[in-house]
Amino acid sequence: MKVKKIPMRTCVVTHEKLPKQELIRVVRTPEQEVIIDLNGKAHGRGAYLKKDVEVFERAQTIISLDGKIKQLTEEKKRISEELYQYMEETGESKCEHELFIVSRVMPTTKKSLDTKGLEKCEPAIYKMYLKETAVKGSIRVTPRK
Repeated sequence: MKVKKIPMRTCVVTHEKLPKQELIRVVRTPEQEVIIDLNGKAHGRGAYLKKDVEVFERAQTIISLDGKIKQLTEEKKRISEELYQYMEETGESKCEHELFIVSRVMPTTKKSLDTKGLEKCEPAIYKMYLKETAVKGSIRVTPRK
């Protein structure tokens, strides 16, 4: 008689490889809702957690921190964009504070090499594959010493 293979999955918190039956699948649905998938068939991005209270508590902490990091990243991006727009409107290229200096980095273009094209040709004609890409202006914050 043929031995049935036991499906193994990895707990995203403990990184232990365990039989699928010893884990609980948590899914982020396409609507961004987080649900516990008891039958393992729900649509969406899934992760497995060990059936342990401590693991669930650690997972909640990780999810909370991840949310805060995303929120802070979005906030930083919004503030940087607003500050850049303000400096562009006022014509300022640098704002100095006692703790830091904010500099506006002007938009420019960037040249890069199309390596796929280069692979097909001889190195002597690499300039043919040089391409130019626009680089958006940004804000640079430098702490004072």
